[in-house]
Amino acid sequence: MYLLAWSFNLITITLKKHTLFLGEMLNYGYKGAHVNALNRSLKQF
Repeated sequence: MYLLAWSFNLITITLKKHTLFLGEMLNYGYKGAHVNALNRSLKQF
């Protein structure tokens, strides 16, 4: 029972880390896309 709880805890921690990493990656991608769009629109002027 203890081992099960421990492995579940480990999985939860791993998932949290991956979700955080994924969220950061998506955030960077989102920001990057916005900056690129902004640069393109500025170049048109």
